[in-house]
Amino acid sequence: MSKIGVIIQARTGSTRLPNKVVLPFYNESSILDILIQKLLYFKDRYKIVLATTDAQEDKILVDLAKKYGIAYYVGDQLDVLQRFIEAAAEFNIDTIVRICSDNPFLDTGFIQDLIEYFKRHSGLDYLSFKNHNGTPAIKTHLGLFAEIVTLDALKRVQQQTNEKLYKEHVTNFVYGNPNDFKVHLLKMPDYLVQRDDLRFTIDDPDDFRNLTELYTHYIDNDHDMSSIIEHIDQDSNTKKMMISNIKKYEK
Repeated sequence: MSKIGVIIQARTGSTRLPNKVVLPFYNESSILDILIQKLLYFKDRYKIVLATTDAQEDKILVDLAKKYGIAYYVGDQLDVLQRFIEAAAEFNIDTIVRICSDNPFLDTGFIQDLIEYFKRHSGLDYLSFKNHNGTPAIKTHLGLFAEIVTLDALKRVQQQTNEKLYKEHVTNFVYGNPNDFKVHLLKMPDYLVQRDDLRFTIDDPDDFRNLTELYTHYIDNDHDMSSIIEHIDQDSNTKKMMISNIKKYEK
């Protein structure tokens, strides 16, 4: 049986919006506060690790991990692939549930779906969701999904390429080479699968303001994404900003 762990990738040094993961986002809680609080749901079953960098300014993230009683790992600022490999090895994790720290709308239900599927299907190197044209969820703007990748797969990436792109974007090489890795992508729910006009991830101040306002509706509607999407479709300003930044940050 594989040892599954949840690893959150986080740093404060965003060039588009510095400190975005620790700025007050909803009721004085930061995005990282919100994410960790959600992920504590898994704490009794899986190790939760905050993987941050050795930059002085990222010590605030270590303090946040300590506040919530989760593990942390301090690694290289630029080589994120190496940081993940080391963090997983440090805590004896061989199957990584990878969490990006700029997605406050992350859905833990989808994480549970991934874990359950992974446990039932042996031999997978990578597991996540896909949209209507087969694009992995990590390459969309939805920001609702995690991904599962094995430590073995990441070590193989490290052995096969030294390109900067793959040191920074941890899983790209894996899902981009399905002939070399066993990759499986689950279909997104119907209410999301063709919604290329939705963006719940945060890159810059426009995203932050747009999604801060939207998060109130999210809480008021008991985290029901169908209701949130209906609200977005009726709010031209929110939709306009989403589409603008989807075009700006096309992946």
